[in-house]
Amino acid sequence: MTAVLTGLLERERTGRATAVTVSLHEGSLALLSLGAAEYLATGRMTSDGALVTHELHPCYGLYPTKDGRLLAVACIESKFWAGFCTAIGLPDLVPLQYAAGAAGQRARARLAAVTRRRTFAEWTRRLEPLDVCVTPVATLAEAVRAELRLEKGRGVFRRGRDGRFEIVPRIR
Repeated sequence: MTAVLTGLLERERTGRATAVTVSLHEGSLALLSLGAAEYLATGRMTSDGALVTHELHPCYGLYPTKDGRLLAVACIESKFWAGFCTAIGLPDLVPLQYAAGAAGQRARARLAAVTRRRTFAEWTRRLEPLDVCVTPVATLAEAVRAELRLEKGRGVFRRGRDGRFEIVPRIR
């Protein structure tokens, strides 16, 4: 968020656009800062990190795997939904993408029954190479460990002598 705001400030002051790199992963972790801090300090988590408690449509929600993990399905566009339904062997659900009421509940139940047939790792391997807008839900511990392993080539912003913001490479 800071990089975007800095870019907008630069444009406002100079009239020139600035390219910025924004990490969605880091932004997501920022939303979990209290839980992540607790995990880093104690190794414990007070919740599983699930933020979606009520799903309205079959194409958008959390679905359980055989080993009790979750898949996040966000197939808002029809091409993603059709690809996902085909990949899991339920092409007849394609017309029910935004089904509500009893039809939506039945479609969600069928999806959950299918996702429960494979483990988290099996679904990850099967769906990762496909363009389907489905991702495995990492635990907070997995997300924090992944962030700690990331090698990023960026640094921090500071104001240069000419008044413009510049990136100072991080110290290695």
